[in-house]
Formats: sequence, C-alpha cells, structure tokens
Amino acid sequence: MITLKTHISTEDFKDLASTTDFNCVSIYCPIHTGEKVSKNNLSLLITKVEQKLIAKGIDHSEAQNIIGRLEQILNNDSLWEEEEFKQDKTLIIFSNDNNIQTFIVQNVFDNCIHITSNYYLLPLFKKASNTQLIEDSLKIKQVVFNEDLTTNRLEKIIPLAFESKIARLYVSSKNGVYGVYDTVNKTTMIDNEKNNQNMSLINLAAITTYLYGGQVNIVDPMFMPTKGTTIQAILKTK
Repeated sequence: MITLKTHISTEDFKDLASTTDFNCVSIYCPIHTGEKVSKNNLSLLITKVEQKLIAKGIDHSEAQNIIGRLEQILNNDSLWEEEEFKQDKTLIIFSNDNNIQTFIVQNVFDNCIHITSNYYLLPLFKKASNTQLIEDSLKIKQVVFNEDLTTNRLEKIIPLAFESKIARLYVSSKNGVYGVYDTVNKTTMIDNEKNNQNMSLINLAAITTYLYGGQVNIVDPMFMPTKGTTIQAILKTK
C-alpha cells in the first residue's frame, strides 16, 4: 500500500538524511492541474531512472524491483484522484532497494532525479533569513582569509562536516558541483559535470552538516556571502 504524506516532518527528514544505500533514488515531479500531464511527466522521469540504473551497471532484476515500486505510484488511479493532485505542488519520491517514501508538498520544484548513495534533499532545506545572511556576510568579510573561522572550499568543508565542526552552512540554490568523496582518505574529487557515477557534493555537505548538528541555509546565488561561490561554511568556535 502506498502512503502519501503531505508534510515532511523533522523525523522524516532526519530519517531520509541518514539513509545510505547503493541506489538511493530521489525524484522531484512537479504536479500541475491536469492529471494526464502530471502522470506523463512522472512516467518520463521513471524512464530516465531506469536508463540511469542500467548505465550504472545495476543488475536487471534489481533495477526492475526499483522501477516496479515507482510504477505502482504511476498506475495507482485512486492516488491521482486525491485532492492533493488537483493543485500545483510537487510529488517527491525517495526509494531504495528496501523502501519507498512518497510526499506531496506545497512548493513547486523543478523536475529532477538523482541516483546516488544518499537522498537528494538540497531543495528541502530552509532559505536563509535576510537578517542572518547580512550579519554573517559582514562577519565573513572580516575574517575571509582565516579558514579556522570560515571557508568556501568544498574539499575542506565536507570533512569538516563529518567532524561536526560546522556551525552554519550557506549553499547556493543552484546546485552544480558533482564528484566523489572518499570517506576513508577524506579526499574530494570534483568532476566537470553530473554523470552516472558521481553525486551532488553540495547535497552531501548539506546533509552531513545537518546530521552533525549544523544549520543549513539555502541562498539565491546572487546573494551568497562570498560572491561567485556555491558554498560557505562558518565553523564552530572552540
């Protein structure tokens, strides 16, 4: 039975952030008035998920297990007849080899799919308040060259997040940094573009900061504390 939640609780979010698996599938599907358009949109996204799973070299039966659960949502007519699907919202699906969670939220997000070792939660973090953003931007300008207090280097931020050393993290709402992080050697390899073998490193930094007690804020790229950057961390003081 498919359970559709209309709200992502703190407990839900923490559970999603702490989930790691070989094939964590995240789907963001905008819902618009008109069932046919929305279902066609989800069908296209599911097809893309299947193509990506195959490109990753996933076993056929394993891939079909994941796709089968997604298609249950697509083909559940009673689900699509619910009042929630008659308004502009976003259907968000998180699925791995063992579980599937389905939400429909008020915000309208762009189409996107991610298949990595964690769920793609970046769009769900809160936007930074203007007051806090202005205050922190001024602080950062004063100590910009002191990496014991602040840094915008992603290769430094991710291991700091795992070490619970980040107090606040500002991330650009335009996600565009992909690569691989080696948790054993604490090294970051940044790729030129998204592919079937890498992940959003901004998302990794955000969910790790969150899990280790830091605050994560989404910022319009034009208003990042340090212009031209995609991420900025303020470190905890000793």
